[in-house]
Amino acid sequence: MQRVYSTRFLLAAGSNLTWTYTVPSGRIAVVRSITSLNGGVAGQFAIVSIAGTAIYVRTFPATNQSDTMEMRQVVYGGETIGASLSGLYMTCAISGYLFDDLGAEEAPPASTGDLAPGELEPWASA
Repeated sequence: MQRVYSTRFLLAAGSNLTWTYTVPSGRIAVVRSITSLNGGVAGQFAIVSIAGTAIYVRTFPATNQSDTMEMRQVVYGGETIGASLSGLYMTCAISGYLFDDLGAEEAPPASTGDLAPGELEPWASA
């Protein structure tokens, strides 16, 4: 039976720092919500990434602005979820679900490039 947990992956705060959470082997994470806040007096930014690729970039030009983004981004075991913040008063919370990965051996490999229109991945059937 597959277990599912609702969890907070990161609660980050601070200046010019990067926080990471590595999804445990045998698990799959789904990032559902990112909330960020600029509580400082100057413009700041927040960047959230999965496996080194940015999935959320938000610039805050003024004080006391916040943003919440709902999504369904999958993160596989061994991959990281990262948050980079530019200002002392920036905060960012990332939450979602953590699943047992019961089919890790059966999962197809990630695509390594663009396919021509109508072309199937090598493991896909017509």
